[in-house]
Amino acid sequence: MASGTGWPKTMRFDGSLRARFVVAVFALVFLICGGFYFAVYQFVEVLERQLMDTAVKRELNELVDAWRAGDGQPVPVPHSDGIRGFVWRHRAALPANFPEALLSWPSGRYDEIKIDGNVYYAGRQDLPDASLFLILDLTEIEDLEARLVNIAYGVIGTALLAAVLMGYWLSYLVMKPVSRLARHLAELKPENGNVRLGDQFGDREIGLIAAAVDRYQDRIAQFIGRERAFTDDASHELRTPLAVVLSAVPLLKDDTALSPLGLERLARLERAARQMHAMIEALLFLAREDGGWRSEPCALDEVMRDI
Repeated sequence: MASGTGWPKTMRFDGSLRARFVVAVFALVFLICGGFYFAVYQFVEVLERQLMDTAVKRELNELVDAWRAGDGQPVPVPHSDGIRGFVWRHRAALPANFPEALLSWPSGRYDEIKIDGNVYYAGRQDLPDASLFLILDLTEIEDLEARLVNIAYGVIGTALLAAVLMGYWLSYLVMKPVSRLARHLAELKPENGNVRLGDQFGDREIGLIAAAVDRYQDRIAQFIGRERAFTDDASHELRTPLAVVLSAVPLLKDDTALSPLGLERLARLERAARQMHAMIEALLFLAREDGGWRSEPCALDEVMRDI
């Protein structure tokens, strides 16, 4: 798991801020369009079913009332506008062109049924001496629904494309001050001095970041000033006593009153002073901004022998 995020590294999106903004706009528009499509689809389905249910039930009830009023005599059966009706006398043969799928259709049920590859909305009512059927052809309705779905897909695709374009344009407007601040930060160099950024940005959020950078630069400048002061003081306060010691050693060596043991101790003192002088020079050299590094040949064997 990635520290501080709680997400595996492979699941994180490491794109630029502009790309993240575009993805966020795209995802928002996608969710809105998806929710709108689902709501409209459900509304169309409910409305379609309600209309079909009402139409078939009304026609079938009228057919049942006509049958009862005729006392078993033949009645006109609906057979137009996609609606077909069938009357089956229980003791007679099935009507002509009667769909066999309706034989197993239960009485009082109103639902979709597939007959000869086409979809119909069917209803059935059983009477003591006959069964009455009514079917509504849904081909045109299904075609209309398919066209509406295709239109919805086209609208959603156009909206998503517009979301991407709008996201890029908005990201440019939003990220413009951020990009300008990033360029200023990339151009900051110690030799240019303390460049103030807070006065160059009017945006509140970017201005806060620029002001924080200015405060950070002030702290760095103060730290560098203290370091330079310390280096100057160390250079003077440490070099001066060592210079006195190293200048006094040759004079003491010329003193004939010193014993061999004294001369040996004086040599040890000189070596220690010279080592301290070399260490101080090295530390002050490394304290420079360039680190004191120079590209030049070096006799490594001589360095090792000196060490």
